[in-house]
Amino acid sequence: NSNVRSLCSTRSAGLLAGTFRGGISRSSDAGDRWEFSGLAEYDVSLVRESPDGTLYASGIYKFATDQGMRLFFSTDNGSTWNRNHVSGTGMEIFDLAVQADGGVWLASKFGIEFSSDRGVTWTLLLSWTRFGEGRTSIAITPNGTLFTGAPTQGLLSSGDRGSTWKHVTIDPSDSLVQALAVHPVSGSVFASTRSALYRSSDDGERWERVLSAPDHIREIIFDRSGALLARNGR
Repeated sequence: NSNVRSLCSTRSAGLLAGTFRGGISRSSDAGDRWEFSGLAEYDVSLVRESPDGTLYASGIYKFATDQGMRLFFSTDNGSTWNRNHVSGTGMEIFDLAVQADGGVWLASKFGIEFSSDRGVTWTLLLSWTRFGEGRTSIAITPNGTLFTGAPTQGLLSSGDRGSTWKHVTIDPSDSLVQALAVHPVSGSVFASTRSALYRSSDDGERWERVLSAPDHIREIIFDRSGALLARNGR
């Protein structure tokens, strides 16, 4: 199965790939060889690692008997997965971020949700009704500033754990913010629009175009050396 939906470079579990209707695959040698790593029954659209090494994955059951998005976590490098977040039919989880104390943030069709207990309970801190759309991405800087993107409302930021939000302008001519990521060493924020990839080194005050990308970037990750990898729609 070569339809890769998400990539995650981890500290101890190697490189993880979430695939369309094929669960998760893992490589310990930079992608030369791959082995199955669980969730075979799911279309896995998102794989992330928290600061404490916990792995998270979201996926939709590929059989019609169990519809809706699910969130899983693993504390043993992906050998076993536990399911917590259970949503209604058709909900989509577009992105996930984990803060240093283990709090989990979801960017979903419904808005921004937060959980302090690995997905057992959730609080909706930014509803889709406020701006009329869900959120496509979320990222947390080392000082705790939250950023979240959307299809038509651009980028929002919050410095108080989601209690208040403000608009952040990246490109006045482009209102889509598809993907967000924070560099693990420098703390710089990366954001993709329809036509480019941008970087901010001052918590979103100023943005620099670092890559022109006519087919907009869907995902941004960093490997263990800090190198940036970007995936587009093709």
